[in-house]
Order: sequence, then structure tokens, then C-alpha cells
Amino acid sequence: MYVRILSQIGQPIDQPLVASAQIIPKEGENFAVIRAEAEVVIDDWLANITKITDMVTSGKLDTF
Repeated sequence: MYVRILSQIGQPIDQPLVASAQIIPKEGENFAVIRAEAEVVIDDWLANITKITDMVTSGKLDTF
């Protein structure tokens, strides 16, 4: 799974212009369920955006 967020200058980082997730489900998995769960996880991480910032600055997450 890859998650990307694109922030916008002048806007709060926890309200990105785009948040996307690339998901490759196992064969036969219900994608609608996976999508709904992914949206909840993304919303939770955005609500705690400072944790992501800390993880990036400590080298625990990669940026591109």
C-alpha cells in the first residue's frame, strides 16, 4: 500500500488538496470494504498529522 498526500500552500496540512491510497488487494477480497477501511485509516492519520511529521523527520517514513 502506498499513501500520498498533496498539501496546498496556505492551507492546513491536515486538509490536503489530495489524499490517495494505492491498494493491491488479494484476489477475491471485497474492494468496497477495503476502501472504506482505508478511508477511516487515512482520516485518522490526518487527524494526527503531527505524528506523520515526526516520523518523516526521524527517518521512519520516506518522502518523494
